[in-house]
Amino acid sequence: MLTRKLVVLIAALLFAWPLQAAQQTIFVGTPADKKSLDTNFGNAQANFVELYGWVNQGVKTTSSPSFVSVTATGGTLRAGVAGTTQGALVLHTNTDPIYTAGFMPAASPTAIVAIKFPPAPPAGANYLWNVDADGTGGWTDPATFTDDQTAAEVPVTDAGGYFTGADIESVLQEIGPLTDAVELTAGTNITITDGVISATGGGSFTPDTFPAYEDSARTSGIAWNSTTLAVYDTGTSKWLTAALADTLDPAPSSYAVEDDFSSDTTANYTNILQTLSISGGAAHGTSWENTAAYHETPTGSNDHYVSATCTIDSTGYDAACLILGSNGTTAYGVRFEGGTLYVFSIPGGYNDSYAGGYAAGTHSVVAQIDTDAGHARLKIWVDGTLALTNTDTADVVTRGQYIGMFFDRGSSNEDVTVDNLIANPGAYTP
Repeated sequence: MLTRKLVVLIAALLFAWPLQAAQQTIFVGTPADKKSLDTNFGNAQANFVELYGWVNQGVKTTSSPSFVSVTATGGTLRAGVAGTTQGALVLHTNTDPIYTAGFMPAASPTAIVAIKFPPAPPAGANYLWNVDADGTGGWTDPATFTDDQTAAEVPVTDAGGYFTGADIESVLQEIGPLTDAVELTAGTNITITDGVISATGGGSFTPDTFPAYEDSARTSGIAWNSTTLAVYDTGTSKWLTAALADTLDPAPSSYAVEDDFSSDTTANYTNILQTLSISGGAAHGTSWENTAAYHETPTGSNDHYVSATCTIDSTGYDAACLILGSNGTTAYGVRFEGGTLYVFSIPGGYNDSYAGGYAAGTHSVVAQIDTDAGHARLKIWVDGTLALTNTDTADVVTRGQYIGMFFDRGSSNEDVTVDNLIANPGAYTP
């Protein structure tokens, strides 16, 4: 009986003792411990801090306690209540405007990594947060990043080992010469899909010499000599050969008529329609008119061809081109209008056309006249392609040996021209 009274007296004295304002009690235990404490002593101390880290109860405070340090072993320190109360972690400083947070890495629990947070950044821009080697944080304005890199300053990691250069500039110097020549190593294959391999500007292909290539064990490729072409057909798995013949005559060394208009004179021409003029290294027609003129040197035959560089204006409806088969008063003419190629007679009575869709600019044109069953037959090539073949069965024009030029300036009156005029007797060889 005396013992029970002594316990009650001690408890009463404990609750009656005043708590100091700067001191709180931290209780670490389980929910069961808390219940026992509330049952035996009540919840009279308002500044209790209850930590139940190991039972996932988090950290709960009933007021704003103040203490030197808190250690939660194996638990979580939480601030706020999810969905209802915003939590905050506030770090105070004395005179240093740097706020420090320490992190203890697992690999070295005794070494604290200190991150020093900077004060608030200046207003008016977005900033990047940077941390120096000593952990001091700061703010960087992205606008200050002004170090433009040259190609020589940008390194290259060449995983395939294709280049010897270690930066972009040196790699570009290695790639540049490849535009002039590409050397393929043994075993390299090139696949062309819907494309064309061409050699221009005097370039050529040099395959293996037939029959050495065909007789080898290889099952692909192309080869030729002066008489035979050999191509391997992968569909039939065999070589196919064809005989070669020299069917192309060499280009003439001279022409019956040749004028590049460098002399700027019309002395060798006779007008059929309006007045021809020559200036600036080209031939011109009369403004707003159709002009035709022939060169006074005959080709030497009624069967002949004439070639020149002809011009179509920006509208496509005025153009300069050719006449041929002229006897001095009549002629066959070649012209363009609206993208279409026309052959016609001077005077009228004969006409044919081909809708080739020819665009404005200069075009290489060859016109040939020969005899087909006693009638004049015309063939016209435009930019190397045979565009039109037609026979004047009505014999509208009395044929002659002269060639010349025709100008149509009746639509836009643009200064369309003819240049590099040549002609020879006989047939044209493309």
